[in-house]
Amino acid sequence: MDRLKTSPEPYINFGLLNAIGYLPPDFAKKTARLFGNKASGVMTNVPGPREPLYFAGSRIHNFMFWVPRSGNIGLGISILSYDGKVTVGIASDENRMPDPQVLLECFNAELDYLLKLVQSGKIEEDPLVLHDRYTEQKDTAKAKKKKASPSREPGACRALTKKRTPCSKKARPGSRFCGIHKDREEDDDRLKDVARLMKELTE
Repeated sequence: MDRLKTSPEPYINFGLLNAIGYLPPDFAKKTARLFGNKASGVMTNVPGPREPLYFAGSRIHNFMFWVPRSGNIGLGISILSYDGKVTVGIASDENRMPDPQVLLECFNAELDYLLKLVQSGKIEEDPLVLHDRYTEQKDTAKAKKKKASPSREPGACRALTKKRTPCSKKARPGSRFCGIHKDREEDDDRLKDVARLMKELTE
């Protein structure tokens, strides 16, 4: 996290996002979607005041903010410290996380576990993650995707229909797309140019 904060990457991404605003609307939407599809959630931590604040003579006991999200990002986690307390807020898409309370409970369990490790002096000996199911879920999702992914005939159009199924028509000679989806090739090339530019700027 510290390495990312001190690297030029945030400034480059911010500059690219500003530049996208000057592009034609259709292309700007597709480029913004390219950025948005790189993540499934956004999390930010903000260190707040360590001493209590007052407003019109009344003490502020707590306050909270919500991390901004864009595109199809369905999860936002906000962490704010204030006056010796830490508040965690979750903004989630109901379809992706019907019960965000479960995540909050897991967060509390992880925090308690880490505190016990620190207090016991075993911080260097025990694993730092209590519920590590990431690899298992990743492998399961990959297997499901591979099973659900329909095969394409050689020389078939690379586009997807409105129903998100592969186009069954043959691609034009020297092209990856059929006559109906020929406009996708130009958009596809533009997005690849943007992706290549981003990669070159961040290397």
